[in-house]
Amino acid sequence: MKLFLNILLLFAVSFCFGQNIDDTTFIKIYSGEDYDYAEDLILTSDSHLLVVGSSSSFSENNSSILLVKMDLFGNVIWVNTYSGDGVAEGSAIIECEDGNYLMTGISDDNEHNDYDLIALKTDTAGNLIWTKRYGMNGWDVINDVVETDSGNYVFCGQSYYYNSPAGWLVSYNELTDNFDQSLLIEPDYETVFNALTKDTNNNIYVAGSSINPSLQKDRDVFLQKYTYSLDSIWSVYGGRALEEATGGVTIRKDGNVVLVGKSYNQYEEENDPAIFIVDSASGQLNFANYYSVTLIGMLNDVIATADSHKTAAIGTSYNSGTKYDALFVTSNEYGQFVNGTIRTSPEFDDESSKAIVRINNGYYLCGNSFGWSVNYSGFFLIKTDSIGELSSLSYENIDLDTSSTITLPLSIEQHTTVVNDELSIHPNPLNREQALTVTPPAGEIVALVELYNLKGQLISQHSNQKTISFPEQTPTGIYIVKTTLSDGSIHRNKLVVR
Repeated sequence: MKLFLNILLLFAVSFCFGQNIDDTTFIKIYSGEDYDYAEDLILTSDSHLLVVGSSSSFSENNSSILLVKMDLFGNVIWVNTYSGDGVAEGSAIIECEDGNYLMTGISDDNEHNDYDLIALKTDTAGNLIWTKRYGMNGWDVINDVVETDSGNYVFCGQSYYYNSPAGWLVSYNELTDNFDQSLLIEPDYETVFNALTKDTNNNIYVAGSSINPSLQKDRDVFLQKYTYSLDSIWSVYGGRALEEATGGVTIRKDGNVVLVGKSYNQYEEENDPAIFIVDSASGQLNFANYYSVTLIGMLNDVIATADSHKTAAIGTSYNSGTKYDALFVTSNEYGQFVNGTIRTSPEFDDESSKAIVRINNGYYLCGNSFGWSVNYSGFFLIKTDSIGELSSLSYENIDLDTSSTITLPLSIEQHTTVVNDELSIHPNPLNREQALTVTPPAGEIVALVELYNLKGQLISQHSNQKTISFPEQTPTGIYIVKTTLSDGSIHRNKLVVR
């Protein structure tokens, strides 16, 4: 079914906050003095909004985990940042069964200068209750978390323990203060885990992408079902001939599992937004639908609607030659697109929707606005009606000012030794218009350089080059530069793109 796209230019109009929230729509952009990113959004049981991400507006050298609490009209209640001596970034947040909040993400506050899982539990005012870290040998990236039962948490992401991405599940028991299990997927298939959800029986569904072992294709959508104790129940692969990736997963009210992401269209040579529907009992992939237009796109998050057979999803579309825009779509029981909206801002150059929550007859969309022309970036919050429309537009810029900066403890629960890597990259940080130079150890030759984002997705690759340039549309953020030398050795370096 054709997706009906409404192109809406964001502009300022007067708005009355005396309205009922169900009848209210608005757009607000929040920013500090530097870069402020949102990665996840939740609606709390006391009817507030929490945004987690990262910020470099309140620290001199490195990014901090950012947590913002708002009311339902988008008014900021408080802003907290959590930082140590290194980089810290938030990727997901949940409200725990005890009413407190749990954030997770990555941190390199260790002597090995690589990323570890970090988990922070706070009270409802953002005060730190405890912090936990857990690390494998090499880079570890955490993308999502669920609470299976009271005080038991499962984290998903990927680890570069084997010098290639391997899907990683970690469980932590708050009562025993112990990381009970660490499950690492076979590295030959380069599996990445991007999102988690659970059913009423506390079974866990992990969505990501992987090389299909039976077909040896580029990449397939990958969904794995586990018990709460991480025993495998079934796994399913699916997709078209080339590369697929997932951004979010949910369970519809009819019990079907819905994954969203992207699929590479080899005929039009673009990434199409994609929806996959899987039977939760059997693991059978029932439907796979792709939206193909002149826009490049990806869906990053999905939730069930009030209708038991429908879902709403958000993401990003890219119009070649222009920029990224925020994308909202709804789909029917077969995964076919029903309607959608693309939004763009007059002040910022690129927009990307990251997370969505539903409230009564509307939705909150959260994402990022990248301001290349104004030299800073912020995150946005959009309140829409039941089909993602803005019946009364309001566009407002809000300056972020931290209420509290909390220093994270440096202790780590587990980490294995990492050998120092002599290969270097510079400049770092790097502006998009700059070229990156890779300097190998003496006597070695660079065979291949690959740029990955923190979800394990390949951005670009360059053969037999020491000096490389990245695509102009590369978003700002932290990336992993994977360099393969002529002797077959693999080296990884952290790169900050601004």
